[in-house]
Amino acid sequence: MERTAKIFSYCNGNKDLDKALKDFPQEMWAYRPTPQSWSINQILAHLADSEAHAYIRLRKIIAEPEKLVIGYDQDKWADRLFYEKQDAIMSIMVFKFLRTANAQLLKIIPDEVWDHFVFHEDYGKLTLYDWLDKHERHLHLHIFQMYRNLKSWEEEAN
Repeated sequence: MERTAKIFSYCNGNKDLDKALKDFPQEMWAYRPTPQSWSINQILAHLADSEAHAYIRLRKIIAEPEKLVIGYDQDKWADRLFYEKQDAIMSIMVFKFLRTANAQLLKIIPDEVWDHFVFHEDYGKLTLYDWLDKHERHLHLHIFQMYRNLKSWEEEAN
């Protein structure tokens, strides 16, 4: 997918999330298909934290290229930050606020800045386009995961 299309898709993330969330009855948001699976509540908390990391990394790539950025262990964050007990609405609000801020910034980046990169401790060289590609896909992967949860929840109910 070309950069313009990726930016457009990324910028529509809030709409995509809103559309998907309408399909999931709130009584199943805490449902986990297996003990290792995340519930919708946990996914939403993860999306908020992931977008917070994306917010910092995007700015680091733009303002301080060729520096090191630190990763995080999403499973430890989910466990140790009590994702299952976090307020899902707050997670949605945090995600949407940060996604909007990132989207606005993406729209004004000059072409020459797209050559910037950082070094990610786990992934190595991370270009601005790599960042966009990763975060554009990330939300949609988790929306798909939420739909899998819904299917499992409906199958268990029948």
